[in-house]
Amino acid sequence: MLIGYMRVSKSDGTQTLDLQPDALLTAGVASERLYEDRASGCKDARPGLNACLKAFQPSNTLVVWKLEWSGIWPNIRDFTIEFDQLHWGASGGLAWAMVPWNSTGFHPDGTAFPRPGRATVIFERRDGKWLAIHTHFSLFPGTPQTTHGANR
Repeated sequence: MLIGYMRVSKSDGTQTLDLQPDALLTAGVASERLYEDRASGCKDARPGLNACLKAFQPSNTLVVWKLEWSGIWPNIRDFTIEFDQLHWGASGGLAWAMVPWNSTGFHPDGTAFPRPGRATVIFERRDGKWLAIHTHFSLFPGTPQTTHGANR
């Protein structure tokens, strides 16, 4: 099952979710499985994310849309986060989580290649809540850094 999450950082109307629902619906997410927040990820509660994570099951796929990844998403296929392989740890006011992901990239001639990597998140406990203070996506060593769109 596909579950979609959308967020903008400001709730004052200067940012909108306008393009995100259409993108997630086009990706196959059912409208009743869309969750949203209109608040800063740093300081504000995110009830939409909390509800999304509560509904999420290990066999589900989380679908998100972000502009800063717009140069990558059109050039890869089959992006999947392997939540069943999530590793994490915590000590005092710091915690970390690492999860592998898989995707398919494309050489300039359009032939496909596996494009595995991992996502890492560092958290810090502030005012009784865990705050993500760093996120990073890394390709596994030896994976081509550049991917091109598939031939159609």
